[in-house]
Amino acid sequence: MPFFLDALSIININDKTRISEEIKTIYTSTRSISNQLNSTDVQDNLKKGFHVIDEINADLDGDSYPDKIYIASSQEEMMELQILIFKNNKGSFSLWAKNDSSPILGEKEYKKTVTKGNYFTLEYTRDLEDKYNIYNYLTFKLRDNNFILHKFSQETYDAKANKKLPIKAWNENNFGIINFNTTTYEFLDHLK
Repeated sequence: MPFFLDALSIININDKTRISEEIKTIYTSTRSISNQLNSTDVQDNLKKGFHVIDEINADLDGDSYPDKIYIASSQEEMMELQILIFKNNKGSFSLWAKNDSSPILGEKEYKKTVTKGNYFTLEYTRDLEDKYNIYNYLTFKLRDNNFILHKFSQETYDAKANKKLPIKAWNENNFGIINFNTTTYEFLDHLK
């Protein structure tokens, strides 16, 4: 019998319960620390006049520690959203990626961010000339510790004709390797 198993057998039941509770407390406090990010770190990286409108917790790199995505907007309606991604290094956060001029124009267009594994998708809408409602899906993938544009798709609804138009989609085969921080409104507009 291994020594540590033999040593545990001589500990009385009260001590075993107390030790088990102490281990549980240490584990729980360590995990809760890993989910905390100093708000000063976020504020220091925001553009002047911007505020956080959404916070997403997701383990983007598969290390069992939830990373954080922040979506920030200014008061101006037609200003590009800012997106910050912080990597969780076992309880210590560092800025991982940043896009100061995302293709999403203002808080009104932004809908939500969905994550799955090492992917995240920004969902936003755009209305054009009171005729078209466009639902946009911008998916990024973590590759070699960098976020790259994986796919961009659009679902368009023609409000005047009351019908859906065919879905348009572009991926890496269409646009090559595009880094997260260089994905802008102008870039996506040139894809169409």
